[in-house]
Amino acid sequence: RSTLFPYTTLFRSKPPGKWLDLGCGVGDLLSVVKEYEWDVLGLELSNDCVDFAREKFDIQIIKMPIQQYYNENNNEKFEVVSAIGYYDAVNDLEEEFHLAAKLLKPGGMFFTLSPHHQFVSMAIARCYPNNPYRFICPPGSTNFFSSTSYAYIAEKFGFKQRAFWYCGMDAYDMVNHQVAMNRLNTIEKEYKNIEESIALFQLSIDKMQMSDYVHVLYEKN
Repeated sequence: RSTLFPYTTLFRSKPPGKWLDLGCGVGDLLSVVKEYEWDVLGLELSNDCVDFAREKFDIQIIKMPIQQYYNENNNEKFEVVSAIGYYDAVNDLEEEFHLAAKLLKPGGMFFTLSPHHQFVSMAIARCYPNNPYRFICPPGSTNFFSSTSYAYIAEKFGFKQRAFWYCGMDAYDMVNHQVAMNRLNTIEKEYKNIEESIALFQLSIDKMQMSDYVHVLYEKN
């Protein structure tokens, strides 16, 4: 629930409307949003995720890609469209952003969470050239985004950029490299002592805008 904080807090004071989550997974975001009386809908291609979301959270999940959904429901409009980790590996980015924009009402909000093109984890990985561990790697993530990318998306598809939230796992990547290098026992013994320092290191990375992931909030013109 804490990872969903930037989304739910922004909409607690807004009148509930319709919320579409692209690639909604097991529906964890929608399950929380639903508590605030939003009318929620998720699109997801995984049978297991769809079944879990319906059974666990009793939310409406449709197993289909956004292209098919738009073709069958092109008059449908939403106050919010979210895409958390969705654009990491889609093939036709421009078409996907275009359809998301068309499903939004004017003034509607569009959330994305995507890999950042310049992040500390990559520099950390270079320090361990013989260690294959990486937190972000293909085929799970093939698309990375920069400030130029976000500006292009806003201009091309009719959005205003409203907010950025940098949040990463870079500092924890450094610990994971140590674990992967068979230093697990040492890390287990010392982790509690250095946990706060790791969190502060990550906070510094986030403030420098060099995190491995970035949340972006757009508003539809």
